[in-house]
Amino acid sequence: RSATWAARDTGASVTLHAVSFFDATHGLAVGDAGTLLATEDGAKTWQPRTSGTKEHLLSVYTFGNQAWTSGFDGALLHSADAGRTWTKQNSGTTMALESIFFLDSDRGWSVGWSGTILRTTDGGKTWQTIKTDAAEWSLAAVRFFDANNGWAAGFSGQLLHSSDGGVTWKAQKSPTQSWLTSIAMDRGKRLWVAADDHVLVSEDGGQTWKAIAVPTSFFVARIFPLGDSLYGLAA
Repeated sequence: RSATWAARDTGASVTLHAVSFFDATHGLAVGDAGTLLATEDGAKTWQPRTSGTKEHLLSVYTFGNQAWTSGFDGALLHSADAGRTWTKQNSGTTMALESIFFLDSDRGWSVGWSGTILRTTDGGKTWQTIKTDAAEWSLAAVRFFDANNGWAAGFSGQLLHSSDGGVTWKAQKSPTQSWLTSIAMDRGKRLWVAADDHVLVSEDGGQTWKAIAVPTSFFVARIFPLGDSLYGLAA
């Protein structure tokens, strides 16, 4: 658990959008113009990696020694060696992919602009485009908490739930019209969603949601669990 935070200089000259760690010392950061950085000393120093794309990279997720990153123009990249080398995967879309998540080394999902939802069951070798009327707006976050139950969230307070591994989705009633950008679950199985100047919480598995104001002048962009607590990152 971290009670204090210290700034780290990545050396990047472009905007970085996401970070994910394999363990306490090894991690990745991604950003504009295909920027991909790696650290092997707990973020003290960062080294560039060749991504093979010039597209803006918006999300990165690590599992074991594997990693995936997604971004503009349907960009999807995969690494099987802890981020040292990368290969392109065929997403089947030209929409920007804002978020990517893997439950294990095979089952993954990615969401993005214009209600784009993708799923894979083979580690991203093939991606299936999911068509659903429930996705009316662009999506910015996706998380699954078991093989069946997952949530996606995005523009205009849009909240979607799947109970079959992402094959079908249903809209959930949201108490906000804010841009939803992050989804997390705490140890009490409560669901949390970042919603600009407030957060949403559900104590019944997403059936009902309530908004809680955040006492800060910043917008909450990300929510993530750390130990017994939840942390929020402000934009």
